[in-house]
Amino acid sequence: MYRKVTRTGPATLTIALPAKWAKEHNLKPGSYVEVNQSETDLIISPDLEKNPENIIIPYDEVLIENMLEKLFLEAESTITIHSEEKIPETINKIVERFPGMQIIEQQPNKIIINRTLKPALTNPDALLRRSYIVIKEALTHNPPQFSSNLNEPFFLLQLHQKRPKEIFILKELYSTLLKLEKPVHDNTYALLRLVFNTVYEQKYNFSSIDTKHLVEIFNRTQDLFKNYYKKSKSPLQISEIHYCIHLLSQLHKETLYKQSIDVLTHAIKQNPKKYRVGVCLKNQSNPFWGIDVKESIKQTVREYKDIELIFKSPLKDFDIVEQEEILKEFTSEGVDGIIFAPIQPKKLKKTIDKINELNIPLVVLDTDVELEENKYTFIGFDNYKGGHLTGKYLKKHLKKGSLIFIIKGHLEGNFTLRVPGFLDAMGKEYKTKVVIGNFQESIAYEKTLEFMKKNKADAIFATSDNMALGAIKAIKEIDKKIPVCGFDMTELGMDALKKGKLLSTVNTKPRELGALAVHTVNNLLTKKTVAERIEYDIELITKDKLDY
Repeated sequence: MYRKVTRTGPATLTIALPAKWAKEHNLKPGSYVEVNQSETDLIISPDLEKNPENIIIPYDEVLIENMLEKLFLEAESTITIHSEEKIPETINKIVERFPGMQIIEQQPNKIIINRTLKPALTNPDALLRRSYIVIKEALTHNPPQFSSNLNEPFFLLQLHQKRPKEIFILKELYSTLLKLEKPVHDNTYALLRLVFNTVYEQKYNFSSIDTKHLVEIFNRTQDLFKNYYKKSKSPLQISEIHYCIHLLSQLHKETLYKQSIDVLTHAIKQNPKKYRVGVCLKNQSNPFWGIDVKESIKQTVREYKDIELIFKSPLKDFDIVEQEEILKEFTSEGVDGIIFAPIQPKKLKKTIDKINELNIPLVVLDTDVELEENKYTFIGFDNYKGGHLTGKYLKKHLKKGSLIFIIKGHLEGNFTLRVPGFLDAMGKEYKTKVVIGNFQESIAYEKTLEFMKKNKADAIFATSDNMALGAIKAIKEIDKKIPVCGFDMTELGMDALKKGKLLSTVNTKPRELGALAVHTVNNLLTKKTVAERIEYDIELITKDKLDY
């Protein structure tokens, strides 16, 4: 007898059990089998001791619901309800109250209920953490995309009657997020994502620095949203985001309330750090910075026990004023090092000169500041090459004379070289229309929608995956199918590439950029020799390469 081996996870291989053998041994989902290994063979046999037995209970009109609730929380057995008289039809509605319980056989005097949800999954702490994680993952997409329905875990948590206020707030937050069906303006959405992630981190890994940062954000919320309302084309969406931030402020208060002063003091004293490093990226609205680079920095710093990171980046995209204020704050607080991705280097010259005067080790990412006296380390890549590689590849998929809709980022910075590189590779045989998308998914979505309703573009080149995702959502909405090329190879961009929604992206290695930043600042802090410029190579990524 042969069985095909299939993959169900990164390191998990499975085979199907013969149906006849499983039936003979009464094996069902949730049953256990014993696996013994010899040098070359596996021996599989049913574990009759661990497999759940049938629990038989009498039907009692007054107690039945309470009995089922107790079994729901504690037992994973099949349940048989019996009665000398006919069991009322209301039993169906009672069973429906409990997710994971299913009536598999129903007779006038007997009902058999099967369990599809193990009691282990009803642990309140595990359920609560799972709920936070599902929301966190959903917020990596704009609008949020939930991998699973949270009504079931919320129901289970309510049955446990633990943390009722926290569950109510979390459930209200989930319900509000479900209303967001179209891309939200990147700045407001990034603010929501930042606040939720910080509240989540505070709950499971308390930090006094993060608490201070959250308080600053909550204090600024009203002023921020006044500006968002003025600029927004969807005031209802902005109102829903505003309400979510309010809910998160209440959730954070609940978290702080649960923490005792002794625990907080202990948590802070347990992690003394030798160096404090300020991290200021370009913004928190673009996943390239707000997710990929930031997460890489957070993961890499775990290798260095002496470094404590202080993350502060502009909440709004292209906010040069806030970036300047953050750098001034780092210098006034006396940080030992700074990792910095400048928005407009020329306008920050005085601030950077001040950092150099104070001899604070400085690592500059992505966009060079080009000072006369180089007292920093630059880490970056060739943007022109990335655009050129994209143009050469897209030409193979288009006829001469095709119209290409180009969405570029800002007007200043070395990333502006992506478009010249692309145009040089394409040559003069193609028509182009260039618009500015400010690296924002929502702006790219709106501008693509507006252009495509009046024009017939044959392809789209967006100079970031974030903008490419906005363009993909727009052409899907008007039911068009044209190739879209991105740039940056973010996780969301890779997902779109795997699904065939994106023709190509450029691997600018955001995770490598974040890791290099941490390794470099550590070398500077520990007085090791560091090169003035660290440039790494980039490459074009297509679905063919992924399949290969």
